Amino acid sequence: MAKSLQARTAASREAARAAPARIDTREKQKQLVKWVLDAPQRLKALIEDRKSEEADAQWQEVCRLLDKWKGVGGVEDVRRQCEQAMAGGHVSSDI
Repeated sequence: MAKSLQARTAASREAARAAPARIDTREKQKQLVKWVLDAPQRLKALIEDRKSEEADAQWQEVCRLLDKWKGVGGVEDVRRQCEQAMAGGHVSSDI
């Protein structure tokens, strides 16, 4: 019985240490999604400021993430808006 109590206590300690990591991971995921959702406006601003190399680099990263998230609602809208921004077109904000 003592072993099972020790095992449960050790497992509880292990879970408590893992909880902050899950929270950190979830927060990082939220920040990444927000970064992608903000991409059309950010890319448009970079293009307008004639920072096409920086815009290209960000677009490549955004595109890679959108490819990974294929099938998730809103992904194609964000992609279309980013493509419009990269082409120097008007970007609607109806994501």
